[in-house]
Amino acid sequence: MTLRRLSRRDLDEISIFLHNTVSEYILQRVPRKEIVDLDVSVRVEYDDELSVDISAEVYLDELSDADPSIVDEAVDLAYERLEDLLEDYRE
Repeated sequence: MTLRRLSRRDLDEISIFLHNTVSEYILQRVPRKEIVDLDVSVRVEYDDELSVDISAEVYLDELSDADPSIVDEAVDLAYERLEDLLEDYRE
């Protein structure tokens, strides 16, 4: 199945969903007091096909023992959940 024509609103909803998925994953696993900064960037474009780019960086307090690879896990999860979300946008 192919995706229906996506509107700007659809793309915004997808972007927000992905951003929240990454942020929530990290914030559920790392105490807020250990996070100095969390930067999540999502780029979603649609011409003839959907293009999605998710990047994230977490800057941890120097005393934090959280594993920085949590960022990769969060991004991977967002891409996995994107597949489920796209079911709502299929023709």
